[in-house]
This record gives sequence, C-alpha cells and structure tokens, in this order.
Amino acid sequence: MFLIRPSEEVNEILLFALVLKGLRYGLLVHGFCFLSNHFHLVVTDIRGCEWQTKPDPLGSSWST
Repeated sequence: MFLIRPSEEVNEILLFALVLKGLRYGLLVHGFCFLSNHFHLVVTDIRGCEWQTKPDPLGSSWST
C-alpha cells in the first residue's frame, strides 16, 4: 500500500495538483483534507457539467 508522509514538500505537491485539477475541470474548491491513504474534497462544479468518471492511469477517480 502506498501511503503519503506529511511534509512541506508533499503539501506543496498535493496543493499544486489540486489547483491544476480544479482549473482543468472548473472546480471551486471550498475545502480539502489529504490523509496518508485517501483524501476528501468539498467542491462546486462552476461549469455545471454532469460528472462521469473513468479510471485514471495514476489511480485517481477524478479523471474525465
């Protein structure tokens, strides 16, 4: 199992990835919590699109 270890570097990488995905998919991020093996997001889809997910090669379920 892959676990994320907390550090400033990891925080910066995760925040950068969250910003990129938010911009790409038109998400307004209200809150987030990254844990060692999963994460929680509170977002609004500002484009009003219907979400359909498909497998992401990196294992994330937020690929469209």
